Amino acid sequence: GAITELDDAFDILESEGPICEEALGDMTTDQLMAHINLLKKNLCNLEDSLLAVKLSRDPTTERTMSKAPGSHILEIFGRSGRLGDGICAKDAQRINLIVRKAITVLTYSQDSTSSGGLNLDKLQSLVAVMFTPQPAELDKNYQVLVYEESEDEPKKGGTKRKAVDFFGDMTTAAAREGKPRTLCLWCFSCSVALQQLEKLGVHSLIVTSGTLSPMDGTIESFGVPFPVVLENKHVIDPSKQLWGAVISNGPDGVSMEASFKQCREPAYIRDLGKVVQTLASFVPDGLLIAFHSYKQKEDVLKAWRQSGLYDEITSRKPIFDEPKGNREMQLTMEGYSRALNREMPAGTGTGGAILAAVCRGKLCEGIDFTDRQCRMVIMVGIPYPNRNDLRVILKQSFLDARGNQGDGRAWYTREAIRAVNQTLGRVIRHRNDFGGVLLCDTRYAKDGRLAPIARGLSSWLAPSVSVLPSFEAAAAGCRRFFGIAVPGRAKAATPEQPKSLGQVGHPQAQSSNAGSGSSSATAGGGATASQAQSRATKKEGVSLSALGALWKSLKAGAAGAAPPVASSVATEASARVFASPQLAGAALAAAAAAHVPAVADVWVPSRTALALPATKRALKVALGSQPAPPKASAAAAPKQAAVAGGA
Repeated sequence: GAITELDDAFDILESEGPICEEALGDMTTDQLMAHINLLKKNLCNLEDSLLAVKLSRDPTTERTMSKAPGSHILEIFGRSGRLGDGICAKDAQRINLIVRKAITVLTYSQDSTSSGGLNLDKLQSLVAVMFTPQPAELDKNYQVLVYEESEDEPKKGGTKRKAVDFFGDMTTAAAREGKPRTLCLWCFSCSVALQQLEKLGVHSLIVTSGTLSPMDGTIESFGVPFPVVLENKHVIDPSKQLWGAVISNGPDGVSMEASFKQCREPAYIRDLGKVVQTLASFVPDGLLIAFHSYKQKEDVLKAWRQSGLYDEITSRKPIFDEPKGNREMQLTMEGYSRALNREMPAGTGTGGAILAAVCRGKLCEGIDFTDRQCRMVIMVGIPYPNRNDLRVILKQSFLDARGNQGDGRAWYTREAIRAVNQTLGRVIRHRNDFGGVLLCDTRYAKDGRLAPIARGLSSWLAPSVSVLPSFEAAAAGCRRFFGIAVPGRAKAATPEQPKSLGQVGHPQAQSSNAGSGSSSATAGGGATASQAQSRATKKEGVSLSALGALWKSLKAGAAGAAPPVASSVATEASARVFASPQLAGAALAAAAAAHVPAVADVWVPSRTALALPATKRALKVALGSQPAPPKASAAAAPKQAAVAGGA
């Protein structure tokens, strides 16, 4: 604690005084030692004052504690004790000077084994904060908390330090009591910092981020007016580059509610695994699974290993688990990158890898996933803040007391959806990126629509997220987006050759001519019919050119590397987007039948669609790498004219 660091500084001055004098400036060693003794007495008095605070069992947090408005910190520090007076505003400058000198001594001595003045630095920050505003401002924006850990409470893992913990070890009063106490002064309003900027005369302040949504709650929390609010559209075209859905049930019909009680149910964990297993079989490249906590992630992965689901999933994509340490994180990401870059033998699957991560962790907020690194995000549950965390509990209590009852709960919900937006933003990182998101929890939907909590999704994302009636519907939609045919159905689903290329991709047009013969659909009077067909084709946006570029890129192994952008395919407004590989195959088959050597810039959602046997054959025939079909009859001539007109 702070007292221990003062003792370390005193010992260094005693043994190495002449050496340290160079760092002390205009203060002598003896003067600093005297000031350190005085400050130590102040802190021992403060410790006695903390032990005099009456604590009670709080029913919400189940801790022995005392909470009070922010100005109560002045009473705790200012209370006199057995060793002298307390700490008042007039002492702030002296404490600041002594603390800085003591930290200089601790860091100047290379042989010191102390913490380098970490706790003294906290003390200095606390004194600066508590004596700067008026007591009314402290009550408005801060809360004081004094608590002690119960003997039967398990120690938390990790090495994260408490906000303010000066006296947690080696202090005489704490030793007498047997239970060291922790003092916290927490600011629950970011308006404090922004109002300080206003007082400094800042003319303009621009706050920019991709995850400020929900905007109303963000502006309210700032505590200063923002007359100009700009919420831009995304740089992508969501209708072509983004797929999103909410599912309420898994493949076996189990509710996908990842609430505290439900998320530990074996049936839920098993069906969640089947969701991941199915998506891993056809989603290309990287797949990010975002859990709401480390505990949930560890429980789910453990259950999958025990049931054998883990092996079934990893047979499609290996799973990389987000660690807590920085060194382990680097090794994990290196392995993940190698898995993404490995070459998969033909017919063995989509390749790629799975990254199991945690909302608010390093991967979901601190790493830029581009292109193949993240083609899809599965959001498991709703990442509400830890309801047992003291800061979370007191923040809600503070907001309810300062404003209206329910403000705390509204903040709690906003924090959850903000974490969702941050996580889902991993899937799109630049204008040419593409991918999908799946909100895997029934609480995101209500009555077939997005639930109120999901309305806080980022404006670029929300319109693309659909509430689907079943997981099967979600899987089918996801397959269509990535251009992956359903296994076992590719050959059976070969579409009937369309009557004209202009009808491809338009089921209504095809069905309206279902009863007509080929000649009746394409005949119509030579050049006049050709010109009419050309105008219709152009109006419908079918682009016909440079099929060779697509086929060469496919042969070169570029499948799946990016959205199939060949020259101007994706950039021209006239480029035709086919909703499924079957429709793309129909277009190519129609062109091939018309003996057009270079048929089309056909853009489907993923280049993997071009790997379909039927589509491949159509491409080869069109390029002359396979024998052309028999010569067409006279009825085929108008058909050729119609296709050529489109070119």
